[in-house]
This record gives sequence, structure tokens and C-alpha cells, in this order.
Amino acid sequence: MEDWDEVLTEEPDGGLLLAIEVIPGSSRDAVVALNTWRNTLQVAVRARPRKGAANKAVCDLLTDTLSDTAATLALVKGDHSRRKRVRIEGADREAVLNILTAALEG
Repeated sequence: MEDWDEVLTEEPDGGLLLAIEVIPGSSRDAVVALNTWRNTLQVAVRARPRKGAANKAVCDLLTDTLSDTAATLALVKGDHSRRKRVRIEGADREAVLNILTAALEG
């Protein structure tokens, strides 16, 4: 789990910050890979980066992926960039790690 240390960080107030890199215009919506070189989780979405469509698709995908938790998500950085930060509240770090790792494997 050391690979995740910079990708999923815990805030002092208990919230989590997830560093992601978006691949818009993909053939599928999926959690694709853990990029340890850039310290990001790569997420592919079908939506194009037009009028926030890709941002919404990313949040929807992550919300669906983390549906087993009581997590709420918000995009907090990178509105107009492929590299983004998503704040996750209401979920345990270990639970989020387990779910995202399973999504990568499967």
C-alpha cells in the first residue's frame, strides 16, 4: 500500500484527497491504473472535456466505484486539467484503498 501514500492522502479533518489523472474520450469508463511515477490514479471516461462533462463523468464513476461506502465526493482542484484532486468525505481510508485496488484488478 506504500504506492498509495501520495495518491490517497488523509486530511487533518478526516477527509481524504485522491490525486487522479483523467483520460477523457476513452472507449470506456473505468479506473485504469495506478501511476506511481506521477502519484496519480488514472481514470478513463467516455465523456469529452466539454462544459464539465468529463469532470461530471469522473465524479459519477468514482461515486459508483465507492458506492459500498457512505462517501461523498467533490472535485477540489483541476477543473480544466487532466490532473485533478477529489475530496472524499465519510469513508475510511482503508475501505477506499481496498475498493480502488479491487477496481484496478478487475
